[in-house]
Amino acid sequence: MSEHTLSTETEHTGTASPQLASPVRRIVSDSVPPQSRSVPATLCTVAAEIAAGSTADSSDPSAEIVDPVVSAVTSLEGYVRIRHDLVATNRYAAETDERDAALLASDYLHAAAYAAVDDAPISDRRSIELYRILTGGSTALSRGFLEWGDTGTDADTDDDHQRSRPTAILAGVAAELGATALGATNETRSATKNYGRSLGSALAIRSSSSDPIDDVHGLTARILSGHTSSSETDGRSVHQDGIESRSSSSAIVPAPVERHLEQARETLERLEAAADVGLERSDGDETGLTAGRSPSPLDRLERATRVPFQTIEL
Repeated sequence: MSEHTLSTETEHTGTASPQLASPVRRIVSDSVPPQSRSVPATLCTVAAEIAAGSTADSSDPSAEIVDPVVSAVTSLEGYVRIRHDLVATNRYAAETDERDAALLASDYLHAAAYAAVDDAPISDRRSIELYRILTGGSTALSRGFLEWGDTGTDADTDDDHQRSRPTAILAGVAAELGATALGATNETRSATKNYGRSLGSALAIRSSSSDPIDDVHGLTARILSGHTSSSETDGRSVHQDGIESRSSSSAIVPAPVERHLEQARETLERLEAAADVGLERSDGDETGLTAGRSPSPLDRLERATRVPFQTIEL
């Protein structure tokens, strides 16, 4: 079976219903990221590619199936962003109407995630599986926000606590949704979910560190999507993936981050063992950037556990 590469041209941004009140509509639009900068959205897409390549009776990934599921993921991401700001920041002051508008906007996006799944042209049985994942994810997110509110911080580096953070939960849910939408086996679904949670946990710690790499989430999303061939120069010295040159000391990955990254790489070994030959990582090409070929899904997943967390030469 040949390698499957999913190409989606649509940017899933926050398009709110015109029937929403203006303050609510503005918050919805501001909270939903474009797919190109969303780690959950790109995780969802690459998981769908893996499912299509490792399921014997699957057809090529179809944008008609994947686009609605990615839309569900970005809506859920907008919901998580708003809830984070309500719980952990003073962005929406309690004494203003903004807080009420934010609550309504988050409710709208939560409902929109479920509605988007209904647009995917898949069987009723598979739709039910997607709804089960969303329901389980919603429950886990609620519990995560409750614990987050109790601690008042996202900087706790305890492994179990980080894996229960909303950002890590969302990454796992997104990956599992993408794999399930294209008919992955239970083993593949579990592996993609665990990979997403581990990567999301590492990103949560890295983003809250005192010296975070600029735009680590955007860089990770570009790596996962395979769109890292052109440097984003603005007068700085950058590597191929758009990382600014830094001293060697900044390349040291903190131990809590490395533990989650190692868990993600161990999950990739499970995926590779079960994957079709077209999804295997490139022999002798650690970067997956052999001239004239696009990095495979497993190449991209592996690189996402390394490049955003340390400066390396390619």
